[in-house]
Amino acid sequence: MAECDPWAVAISFWGYGNLQCSDEAVFAALCERGLQIMQEFTPHDCASALVGIARLRVRPRCQREFVDVLLNHTHDLLSRVQSWRTREIANILWALSRIGAAGPSRRALLEGLLEMTMWRLPEFRMMEICVIVYSCGRLQLRLPLQLARITEHIAARMSEMNPTDAAHVVWGCAKLGIQPGGDLLERLPEVLVKQLMAAKPQEICNVLYGYGSLRYEHPLLLESVARVCPQRLQDFSTQDVCLVIWSYGMLGYYPESSELFHTACRVLLQRSNRLIPLQLTMAAKSFARVMYQPEPEFMQQLSQLAIQKLHQFSPLELSQLLWAYARLGYRDVQLFEAAVATVIQTLSTRRLPKTTIDTVVRACEMVGFWPQLLVDAAEMRGVIVKTTKQNQSADMEQLLPLLPDAVSSLDPVDESGGTSNGPGQSAAVEVWDPELLQQQQLQQQLDLQHQHRPAPPALTAKSLQWQRISGSFVQQQQEAHQQQHQHDDRQQRHDTSSSLSLQQHHHQQQQQHSGPVQLLRPPSRL
Repeated sequence: MAECDPWAVAISFWGYGNLQCSDEAVFAALCERGLQIMQEFTPHDCASALVGIARLRVRPRCQREFVDVLLNHTHDLLSRVQSWRTREIANILWALSRIGAAGPSRRALLEGLLEMTMWRLPEFRMMEICVIVYSCGRLQLRLPLQLARITEHIAARMSEMNPTDAAHVVWGCAKLGIQPGGDLLERLPEVLVKQLMAAKPQEICNVLYGYGSLRYEHPLLLESVARVCPQRLQDFSTQDVCLVIWSYGMLGYYPESSELFHTACRVLLQRSNRLIPLQLTMAAKSFARVMYQPEPEFMQQLSQLAIQKLHQFSPLELSQLLWAYARLGYRDVQLFEAAVATVIQTLSTRRLPKTTIDTVVRACEMVGFWPQLLVDAAEMRGVIVKTTKQNQSADMEQLLPLLPDAVSSLDPVDESGGTSNGPGQSAAVEVWDPELLQQQQLQQQLDLQHQHRPAPPALTAKSLQWQRISGSFVQQQQEAHQQQHQHDDRQQRHDTSSSLSLQQHHHQQQQQHSGPVQLLRPPSRL
């Protein structure tokens, strides 16, 4: 190791990274030698070493310390602008997206590299500039003005793009939620469609993910993928298959040929044991968004898998799965009962978002089931569930058939916290009136007391005799009460007349001593 120069250390890290091999003793020796000759590293040496380290999954402590020193030295080299090549800038940005850019020193290096990129933008090759956009997406580095200028430069050189470049650019912009400039999304399919057969499955998925995430519908791209991909879908990973369906669902686009969806259902059934809850939810929800009706066998298998892995579902995934079944009109009694019970159990330990509970309740309503226990549990947690059909419950064994117009009007709950009304539905306006509310509550209590009042027992001879005796006793009590009331009235009138005579006598005595007094108004009658 004592004879290794900076290039030897850098190329060793690069080779181990490409081979995905890890040897802690070798790494310790390379890091020790690298720290000794760090001042001799060039930008090319820094880029090669960082790319190799970024590809390694396991990084020992000595390697992490070496990376910190190497990044600081790379930042010092930014002052030598003429010694930097465009490839080295792109490689270091890619390595930072893998290693991480947290901390002041790494952030300063990142900003310096991007500033150098904007200065020398025309010098970059297409692959290098697309990798920079991809790296910004991984780093969640939102720079709208800079990215708009970069994507406009890419759009001007559209003919040089290949599927890998297209996947990097579209995926990076989608992760940042920024529309690329220069009409790139509109013009890209014209170049990409000709190369679809040569594109890798992951590249196709990344392009579709970008268009779906940015909500940019391009029929040429979607129809071409629906025509080409069914023959290649077996080569796609399970995640890639779900991403393809998810992209069509996000755009709500139903292609002219449904062969892509049929093939996706067959592939997912073959790999059903490997499906995770997120993939189950993505598939069902995407089919529901485009209103594609899978075969009953697929939906039954999907519900059985969901019930088996119910403890692995998050409440949000469960709510979206139930929404998909309700929208497609599949009424699986066991799935709905198990899902609602799971949500109630989760509510007993922690509070759930209102949108999640609203989605579950609305899905249950659409299949004719009113989850009263879930509504009560939510209200105990301070979540008031607003529904379109209150107090309309039905047993799960007696589910009502779904009407087509009712199914088409069901939309998922918005993430912003509100619900979207279907066609022909309007939001009701509630007027807050405390007195009216109190009267309604009192009337509801009286109705409940009347409902729970036991029915009178059948009358027998003894009960009739007891009724007559008790009736005569009650009548006597009422007569005595009336007599007492009349006596009290006579006593009150006598007291009133006595007080009036005393007042008149006192008034006459005052007139005799002080003379006559003229009254302005007649005295009030007591």
